[in-house]
Amino acid sequence: RFASSVTTSSSGFINETTPVSERIDMLRSRMRTGQSIFEIGGSATSSAAATPVAVTASSAKSAAAGFGFLAQQERSGQNNHKTQKGQRRGSYSRTNENNVQQPSTTNKAFSWALDRIDQQSLPLDSTYTTPHKFTGKGVTIWVLDTGLNSNHVEFQGKNEIATAMGRSFRTSDKTTADRFGHGSHVAGLACGLNTGVAPGANVVPMAVMDSKGKGRVDHVVQALNHIYGLASQAVPLSSGDKLPDDEVNPQSRAGKIALARSSVVVMSLRGPHSYTLNSIIEKLARVGVLCVTASGNDARDASPYSPPNSQHAITVGATTTNDNRAEYSNYGAVVDIMAPGSNARSAYHTGKNSYAALSGTSMAAPLVAGAAALILQAEPWMMPNEIKALLKNTCSKGKIRDLRGSANCMLNVNAFEDWLDKPYDNDDEDSPFSAFDRFSAIKKDNNNNKDDGDDNNERQKLKSSSSIKRTRDASKRIRKKR
Repeated sequence: RFASSVTTSSSGFINETTPVSERIDMLRSRMRTGQSIFEIGGSATSSAAATPVAVTASSAKSAAAGFGFLAQQERSGQNNHKTQKGQRRGSYSRTNENNVQQPSTTNKAFSWALDRIDQQSLPLDSTYTTPHKFTGKGVTIWVLDTGLNSNHVEFQGKNEIATAMGRSFRTSDKTTADRFGHGSHVAGLACGLNTGVAPGANVVPMAVMDSKGKGRVDHVVQALNHIYGLASQAVPLSSGDKLPDDEVNPQSRAGKIALARSSVVVMSLRGPHSYTLNSIIEKLARVGVLCVTASGNDARDASPYSPPNSQHAITVGATTTNDNRAEYSNYGAVVDIMAPGSNARSAYHTGKNSYAALSGTSMAAPLVAGAAALILQAEPWMMPNEIKALLKNTCSKGKIRDLRGSANCMLNVNAFEDWLDKPYDNDDEDSPFSAFDRFSAIKKDNNNNKDDGDDNNERQKLKSSSSIKRTRDASKRIRKKR
């Protein structure tokens, strides 16, 4: 299904047509010259034996035959559904007077993956509902992948920001067009209007792989450094701040910085331990940008690999429809949370109405990225470590089998309702766009009562707290004072 070899070298790539003997010679040559070998781990086959493994000095010979880009994406799951007035089979979406689809907050679930993550236990109930009708509005999701099919109906209304802020770091193709399908699929699961966890979030493609799913690790690092360059210039938000209601101009530098402030990065890639890659993830965390990464599709311990072993990222493993760890999914102590990854349906690159069902930890990671976007819409001042703690506190415990050391923690967005209070002053309960941040009224009160020492003390406590429970309790005390 999807896995690419990525190297920092500018020399030729190993691919599925390279003879085995030549692959071994090339791999040995790269290791002798100190070149790092990096794999982008996306969709996986259901057989671990068909999954590429990381190449080391001791395993190069046995791994060479299976190393490189494996063109085994599950095209048998591809479907085309015609769109009529914003509706498709398996999903119900509102349209406005211009017939532009609006994010839905309560749908017949487009896929079993969405259906599973809004409830604690099986069986599925065929619906997907976001907490307090949050949609991720105002939050930016950066997708480091093969690009984006921006003409797809799932991304209708998102093109302006995607076009203005998207960038290609590829050598041969300087556009952000997706000519492989993996990037569009991942983006759709994160924030597609019907296929996504956070349908109101912005999507920004960062193309780091080409039309054959190949790329280089330095391109991934360049993309992350670009995001850091924007986010590090943003004015940090304090507890009580909310995302601006006014539209931000993505064409301006100031607009790009504002959109990078409350954002999530999703990466479906993994390779040998990389200090450079893990370091930029840590830098992003310090400026408030959360990185979500797939654990990999090698059916082995994820701890030797980057970025899954970054303590500043959220590492996601994949599950099946019966709540088992998917047999291809990497496991171990570095896996923070699990999410559906097998046979997940989402947008594809072959047309504006095209869909595909793919499998892999690449499909699980964007579900968690979308969940983080829902949290950031409600609490845009939260730092990555706080979001990570909230996700782990609210996940469904004890539901997954065959974990092999991974966290027994199934993503559950419905549980956010116990932690994220319902927004104030929602004039139109049917519209996800009219939801105010729950701290907006608190902030207004504090601005009008600057001499109120108790309220100011509480706000300072919220600002400095690194504990989610303390933050939640403090916010309730402020609301009680009102």
